[in-house]
Amino acid sequence: MVKLLLHQPLSIIDKTICVCSRGKYCHVSTNINDIIYEARPFVGVRKFEISQLNNIETKNKIIDIYNVPNISLKNQKNLATFFDRQLGKSYDYFGALGFILYTTRQSRIDSGKWICSELATAGFEKIGNSLLGRCNPWKISPVILSYSPHIQYEKTIVIK
Repeated sequence: MVKLLLHQPLSIIDKTICVCSRGKYCHVSTNINDIIYEARPFVGVRKFEISQLNNIETKNKIIDIYNVPNISLKNQKNLATFFDRQLGKSYDYFGALGFILYTTRQSRIDSGKWICSELATAGFEKIGNSLLGRCNPWKISPVILSYSPHIQYEKTIVIK
């Protein structure tokens, strides 16, 4: 089972991201069989069990959960392997700033650093499941990712 967790904003920084990316989401993480993978400022790429979500998210959070259907068990494993290889890589602050300043940076592909939506999108591309067709992962914000026709809304959770 693969899901995308799309986070709604609470902080000023989160709200700024949403204004600049023209939508309601500021962060995305990927859930593969109850293991969460994400790229976060100050920590980089990490993974943790979904049961730890309440401990890791230290303030109120609103998260919309979307199913990514039709991912075979083999591709779930390949997706997890891709994410595991990214663990410990740095967060791409310049890349995140690019969404605010509307800049592009082809070198982000080779930087070895990730922003959340880029990591998620690149992972799905690696297993041959492009969530957004021809759009490059480094150009995709959490908001744009939410427009994928290949995901299905499941529910909203609130973490207090």
